[in-house]
Amino acid sequence: MEDVTLKSRRNLCWFVSCLLMLNAHFLYAETLNASIALIPIHAEVIDGQPQGGFVEVVKLLDNTYREGRIEYRLYPFARSIANIEGSKADFHLPLIRPNQKITNGLGFDYVSEPICQVTFVLYSLKTLSDITPENAADYDVDTHRGHKAMFDFAIHEVGSVEMGINKLLKGRSDGFIFEQEAVDSFIREHGLTQIKRQYFASYDSSIIVPKSEQGQSTAAILNILIKQLKKDGKLQNITRHIHQPFQDWQP
Repeated sequence: MEDVTLKSRRNLCWFVSCLLMLNAHFLYAETLNASIALIPIHAEVIDGQPQGGFVEVVKLLDNTYREGRIEYRLYPFARSIANIEGSKADFHLPLIRPNQKITNGLGFDYVSEPICQVTFVLYSLKTLSDITPENAADYDVDTHRGHKAMFDFAIHEVGSVEMGINKLLKGRSDGFIFEQEAVDSFIREHGLTQIKRQYFASYDSSIIVPKSEQGQSTAAILNILIKQLKKDGKLQNITRHIHQPFQDWQP
């Protein structure tokens, strides 16, 4: 009888221990909120459904994040960054990572492991032959809203790729600097043969988090996830369809 009682007590202790472990798992499991920037072809809402490569990246991170879950929403680029600066979201993607002199003065932190590489191109009119990446600071140049702080020279912002290219076509700016895939897609779609392309720079396409203890915790989680997904090759299976090395062609 004592053996049966002892065995029952042991089973009860094992059961209670399992419950405590399960409760601890859910206690420390964390839902992370991702803020994804709206970018043509990369992150869009089509027929009410979020689509694009960066949406797929967040879904992959969510599937790999066993200790919790990742929810996401899409926002205009500058607002998505503001979500991080105001701690209204746990992380934003994507954003280029410029040199350390620039990043030190920003209102957010970068996740150290990048998603991939992105190429930025200087777009100008073929009739303006003098502008180059080396002297772009001497001209009236635009970039996409949310990127002004990424440059070490005076640059204006526009709200979309379409606005940036239309300003060029109307002679209201001298150049537009932004990532090649989104802009090239717009140029090809509209058959804009007046545009000249020049390689500007390559950057890490990265994730940013709030400047806080919680932000550092989120960054640590994302670093682990991104490194694991790169090791497995799963992340590259998506990012190779998002960005390519500089494509040397002219409209």
